[in-house]
Amino acid sequence: MISMRLQSYLFISFSLLLTLVGCTHVTDLSRQEPYIQAIGKQFVLRQDMYIYQFNDPGSSLRIGDIRSTNNPPNIPDVIDERYIGTEGAYITLRGVARKGEIFTVKSVIKKQTFEDVTYKYYISLNNNSTIPPTEQIDTYDISNFNNPPDTKTWSDPPIFQANAALPLSSDVIWWK
Repeated sequence: MISMRLQSYLFISFSLLLTLVGCTHVTDLSRQEPYIQAIGKQFVLRQDMYIYQFNDPGSSLRIGDIRSTNNPPNIPDVIDERYIGTEGAYITLRGVARKGEIFTVKSVIKKQTFEDVTYKYYISLNNNSTIPPTEQIDTYDISNFNNPPDTKTWSDPPIFQANAALPLSSDVIWWK
């Protein structure tokens, strides 16, 4: 039988562990150098993409080409507005963003948990028929993580994967 003292120790240890694992620290980097220089910059999509949302409460909108992930197996091969509202086991399609559409970087967020650190660029679509420009969209699926934002020293910023989005020509050199 476990002694009372050992039970107390185990309870406190377990409680502390749960607190650490569940602890999430979110920092808005949008007003800090060098991230502030990204705010307001515009990019153009190089391919059609879905706007989707995980079926978890409080999940933000995300942009990406989810057809290759087999996330919901019922996502068709063609990106089409007709499929908006399609719900899979994990996600629901909320909109479509077309090749050539322009978006603006709205914020840069650092999310730190006990397990890892992620940086997210949030954007708004400038002229989209399905998602209003007031909605911020997480770009995690199209972000370029080979050049993490905490070490940026570039003059031609590879924030996003080159096959997904490129800066407008007027914004090509903005981060040094």
